[in-house]
Order: sequence, then structure tokens, then C-alpha cells
Amino acid sequence: MEKVELHGWLKKAKLGDEEAFETLFTAYKGVVQAMKQVYYIRLFDEEDWLQEGRLALQDAIESYEYGSHVTFGLYFKQVLKNRILCELRKQEAKKRRSEKNVVSVESDGLEYFTQNLVYSEQIEEKLMIREAIENSTIEFSLIEAKIFQAYINNIELTEAAKEMGLKRSQAESALNRAKRKLKKELSYQEELL
Repeated sequence: MEKVELHGWLKKAKLGDEEAFETLFTAYKGVVQAMKQVYYIRLFDEEDWLQEGRLALQDAIESYEYGSHVTFGLYFKQVLKNRILCELRKQEAKKRRSEKNVVSVESDGLEYFTQNLVYSEQIEEKLMIREAIENSTIEFSLIEAKIFQAYINNIELTEAAKEMGLKRSQAESALNRAKRKLKKELSYQEELL
């Protein structure tokens, strides 16, 4: 592509002309294919590479200064390379994060796992309670509902009471009433089964 012709396509593409953009992308698609041969990005397929190429081309069109000492092709290649390196850094950061969360049975021992299994059971129990509440006809007062919600969300009773302008004893009473209502509803549902 000649300089004058390239300049015209760049001006049109910068103004949003899709045909000009596609013409430029077709002309520089080889740069994307060449980068694909050099870099490996996990889970990237052909469409992902073409998408990155299009985004890089758009960035290059927007920021390229015509008349600079660098050709547009070389400039586009550098913009694309920067995008790819950024993607690789993200990929490595995710990999490091997952490696950081790895737990070894040998170094941490079995106690670590039993503690986490109990925690998982607590989560399952809370989910079952939430589901039971959603599917039931329990009539909580506003205070009971808010205090019980705080309890399920592991918010300290003192803190929840303070937030609602209640005494701790009032919050405890509301929580106990909510628990009694829930137990009654669960035992009723169990009888139906």
C-alpha cells in the first residue's frame, strides 16, 4: 500500500469508515498471523486473535501520527505486541494467584482440611436455611427479619442491634423468635415429606 493511499485509508478509518477499517485490517492481517506464531495465549482461538488484531488496529489508527519516522505497519505491530504482552501478563497473574491458593496436605496437615470441610458444611446449612425461608410462609416481623438476616450473614448481634437502634437484649429476643418460627416451619415441612 502506497503512502498516499495509506494516508487516505487512515483518515477515513479514523472518522469511522468501516470499509476503510476492513481494508486496513486485510492489508495488515499478516502481522496478526505472524504474532500468533510467536506468542501462545492460553484459550485463544483464531477469532480471539483476530479480535485482538482489530482492537490493536483501532488503537493504532487513533494514535498514529502521520509523518512520523515510523511506518504505520511497524507502529501497528508494536501496538499489537503491547496488547499481547498485556494479555500474557494477565494470564500469568491469574496463574500465580491460583498457585498462591494451593494447599498441601503434607505441609498443612489434615486439620486444615477438616476445618475447611466444616466451613463448607456451614455454607451448605446457610443455603438450606435461606431456601427454606424463601419457600415458606413464615411471617417474621420487620425486626425479626433484619436481625435474622444479619445472623445468616455472620454480622455480630451487637453490631446489628446498634445499627437498628435496639438494645442487645431486644435483638437476642428477636433472633430467638425468628429461630423458633423457622424451627416450627422446618419441622412442619419435614412432616409433609
